[in-house]
Amino acid sequence: MRQVDRHQKYLGIPALCGRSKKVLFRELLYRMWKKLRGWKEKLLSRAGKEVLIKTVIQALPTYLMGVYKLPAAVIKEIHSAMARFWWGGKGDERKMHWLSWEKMCKPKCMGGMGFKDLAVFNDALLGDEEGRFIKSARVEGLEVVGDLMDVGRKEWNVDIIESHFNERDQHCIMAIPLSTRCLHDELTWAYSKDDTYSVKTAYMLGKGGNLEDFHRVWNILWSLNVSPKVCHFMWRACTSSLPVRKVLQRCHLIDDAGCPCCAREDKTQSHLFYRCQMSIKLWEELGSYILLPGVEDEAMCDTLVRWSQMDANVVQKGCYIL
Repeated sequence: MRQVDRHQKYLGIPALCGRSKKVLFRELLYRMWKKLRGWKEKLLSRAGKEVLIKTVIQALPTYLMGVYKLPAAVIKEIHSAMARFWWGGKGDERKMHWLSWEKMCKPKCMGGMGFKDLAVFNDALLGDEEGRFIKSARVEGLEVVGDLMDVGRKEWNVDIIESHFNERDQHCIMAIPLSTRCLHDELTWAYSKDDTYSVKTAYMLGKGGNLEDFHRVWNILWSLNVSPKVCHFMWRACTSSLPVRKVLQRCHLIDDAGCPCCAREDKTQSHLFYRCQMSIKLWEELGSYILLPGVEDEAMCDTLVRWSQMDANVVQKGCYIL
């Protein structure tokens, strides 16, 4: 059996490193790029790319992020690489990114793709180690909450609190109601059912979210009985991230936004789906014309919600037509 003096790598990262962590992060970026370049962009659908990013690319830095706080520049470079892969950029070629990566990192129930925000995920992983939450210096004689209480009178010890905390913290502490029972202090996590810290709940807490982004359509969309490829197309339609000619003109990529098929009006998403003569003919021939009344006056999200109340087979056919 071969004996070595030391291991060069452990779990994919160098076993020994100096004060500079550039070697670690350079190795991480190299491994990530190697995975992305190993798959031809044209061979994967959007659904395939989603699986590759979530199960492979985002998993690569997990161990490293549980040990080190990654620099913002490294995280930005990783996000940029994943975004280029998702939208189809390769090498020095840059393709249009129709949605920001920040929006893509929103949960699927809020209109995103559910990709991880690695900066928030990094903090959540580091918080899993005992003592990570303690930021202030320790004060002798004050170890637990009970040390701030007058146990006999079952109230806060105002003199101790005022002598060790600023005015804001004093108000916050004394606003906490005290139990009439003399319980022992213990460290708990308020955001999980079993009171223990978890990376998942910490990530959700750090990521937050705007409840205004929640729409019934997202749960309906990802529950459609259609192929993943169609689901991703419908998601792009609901987020207005399809490169129709009107959008391309607005981005100064083309001069003429007119529809080349019917030459009646600008080719917007609504025109492409419902008003173009070729589209109308297709809806009629496939027996799904019943879905069209009212679609021109509403957003795609509202259209899909309304369709969910109709015959599932007709809606399924309508999604494939789109």
